Amino acid sequence: MRNHLPVHSERAPLEEWLKWRDAYVDTEIAEYKKFMIYWMDRFTPENRYIVTYEGLTDDEVGGEVTKGLNEFLGKAEGVTPIDRESVPCVWRAVVKGQPPEKQQTHAIEVPPAVVAPPPPNAVASVNDVNMVNAEHPPLMQQFQLPFTAGFHGSNVEQMQGPNLRRRLDPAHQDSQRKGPDYPRPYTLDQLDKMMKMLKEVAGRYNNEAVHDIMMEYHAKVAVAKAELGGEVVAQPPPPLAVDTIGIAPLQLCDRAAPISLEQELQVNKEYAQCPILDGQLDPKDTTIVLLKGYTVYGRTGNNLIEFMHALQYQRENDVVIGVMLDSWVTKLITSMWMAFPTDNLKGGFMDEGIQQWKAEVERAFCVKIFVNDDELSIYQNVIETSAKEMFQYKHQERMLEYVRFQMHNLRTLFRSYNRGFGVNIKNERVGKHVFCSRCNLW
Repeated sequence: MRNHLPVHSERAPLEEWLKWRDAYVDTEIAEYKKFMIYWMDRFTPENRYIVTYEGLTDDEVGGEVTKGLNEFLGKAEGVTPIDRESVPCVWRAVVKGQPPEKQQTHAIEVPPAVVAPPPPNAVASVNDVNMVNAEHPPLMQQFQLPFTAGFHGSNVEQMQGPNLRRRLDPAHQDSQRKGPDYPRPYTLDQLDKMMKMLKEVAGRYNNEAVHDIMMEYHAKVAVAKAELGGEVVAQPPPPLAVDTIGIAPLQLCDRAAPISLEQELQVNKEYAQCPILDGQLDPKDTTIVLLKGYTVYGRTGNNLIEFMHALQYQRENDVVIGVMLDSWVTKLITSMWMAFPTDNLKGGFMDEGIQQWKAEVERAFCVKIFVNDDELSIYQNVIETSAKEMFQYKHQERMLEYVRFQMHNLRTLFRSYNRGFGVNIKNERVGKHVFCSRCNLW
């Protein structure tokens, strides 16, 4: 208002935005952290559904994300979700402003009582709702809101007659602001504060999907900091999603993967069980098939096949794949996908960050990683195998199931492809995964 600009319709001058940034960014960072912790601690995973802005608005997976939201809301007493088949259409209309042609100008008559104003103080902002509680009815169930083209106070008189409302006004969905689109930069110090906050929130919820979402944001802020010329120290690559509730849509090089979120949730849930990590197996009765050393059979492509075949062998033979931390398997994983979250390994493998990495990789592939031989002593049955033996292993289950399981493993890897942060097992700084530069040529 100070700059005589229409509210929410025109960008403020850059100098005014910079003033706002310096005055409020610390408060906004603190409030974001409070917001996340409040909702995460207030409700259990089954009673919350996490939606990211990127997922909800993505052209490829937005409809699938909304299907999950629709089903989640349907669990609340008194809520009747819309037909599953209709969700993508509604999503396109509401989020993308692309309603079916026949509804763009369609007006219907409604009883006057339906357009009664909401009770005092009953105001909800859609932009502020990131998590929905299934135990309590949504705010809109508590009173009737007018379903109008644009219920914005003084705009009510624009309705077509006292008892008419439009189903949808596509123009209302256009939130593109006018005015010069200058970059809105942050200082290095402000970016550091954002990264610190995101890491704190992620660390509070290590085994939940929000951990991965926060670390993905952390990586993006780190890139922005590097572009400003700031040194990025010990930035972990975005870790693997080990929680099947609220998993973020898979993207490769900022492109949506050709799998629906619904399909990926279903597959992740199917392969989420891991008896060796869940305390269901007695070490004395568990057979460890151990991968160790640096003798491999072929180059990187073969090594990946050897690792995938090892996971298949575990699945089909009632054994647990063991991996020595200092081995060809870790070299393969850290060089391309899951770099160690540190600038160097001088702190040793018992460093807290390395131990967290170890736990995440174990959970991701349901394997057991050993730092030294002493950790193997509790297992009576340890069988060493070679990379060549794993390369030559022939799967036993049907081809369709084999492909399904291996595609899941590949998606698990590519959720955490290296983005230029961290080191590999040889203590070498990793670069950005080369396949992204090649993708951009397509």
